[in-house]
Amino acid sequence: MDRQIEQRAANTLLDKGVSVSFRAPLFLRLFGKKRINTTIGNPTGGTYLQLTICFLKMMLSDTEMADMNFGSLLNHQVKYHKTVYRAVACALLNSRWLRWPLTRPLAWMLADVLPYKTACRLFEVLIVQGGVEDFTNIIGLGARLNMTTAKTSQTSDHTS
Repeated sequence: MDRQIEQRAANTLLDKGVSVSFRAPLFLRLFGKKRINTTIGNPTGGTYLQLTICFLKMMLSDTEMADMNFGSLLNHQVKYHKTVYRAVACALLNSRWLRWPLTRPLAWMLADVLPYKTACRLFEVLIVQGGVEDFTNIIGLGARLNMTTAKTSQTSDHTS
């Protein structure tokens, strides 16, 4: 029951959007803009695919992380911190045409102004609540319906 409530709350968050506020880069601060406030909404299909690719590059699993020692965890964090910021930047842009030229520069800028803990939490919300459960529900429904088996509507008991 609690899992369903958490799922609905996370879906509501993504439907309304998750507000993110971070310090503006230097060139904007020179013009008086101190903070940038933006909202991350539901990712489009292409954006979600990019987020999933970033997650799979990190090769994370709950069981491996529970068994890792502190040094290994730090090594993993240092190795993949750019990937986390790149995923958050991709979600912020959420556009096919903006994603290609601006993801890396935005990720570089976010690494300086957005705390790593916040970036990891945003990445988690986007990956876990962004569509994985819907995908598994659809796959499970297809397996339960067993749409590929042939069903005969008539029995062939008569002989000719």
